[in-house]
Amino acid sequence: MRDDETIQLWVHKHWISHLKTFTSIIIFGAIFTWIMGSIVTSFLGENASVSYFYLLLILYILSIWLWGYIRFIDDEFDCLILTNDRVIDVTQIGLFKITFSETSLDLIQDVRDTSSGFIGNILDYGEVEAQTAGASIVFQIDTVPHPNKIAKIVQDTKKDFLIRTGRRKEADSGVEHDTLALK
Repeated sequence: MRDDETIQLWVHKHWISHLKTFTSIIIFGAIFTWIMGSIVTSFLGENASVSYFYLLLILYILSIWLWGYIRFIDDEFDCLILTNDRVIDVTQIGLFKITFSETSLDLIQDVRDTSSGFIGNILDYGEVEAQTAGASIVFQIDTVPHPNKIAKIVQDTKKDFLIRTGRRKEADSGVEHDTLALK
């Protein structure tokens, strides 16, 4: 961070993204255990040694846990950082790759928030996109809590940045964020 920068917002994904991963682990583990139990008993018989079954089951459970851990890391380390000067997008890809993208707030042209689905609207999570003026670069983070509030904070911080840097006219001509609340 630069000396004159302060963090305005640090956004991680909503807890529901971890619940989806955990549920997938449980479902895939249970289905495979049931299917493998049926296959082993039908081919080897009831009295046959089930060591092959246990070996396959352990390998499968380890691979499911590894997949779940990688998904957890992907979701946990994705974040959007908003400072008083710029937007930083941190994206984790697998275990060993992470990308950082940043842009100045004056290059942000459009900030959109989307909340879709019954559960997304009830738990108030969705997607936030900030599009820049450049080569169609989009800063996006999905499954974030309170996407409407986050988009509003980004727009307000951009407006403050433009006023602070002497571009009040640009700040006043911006479109306000319209909120449609369900009551």
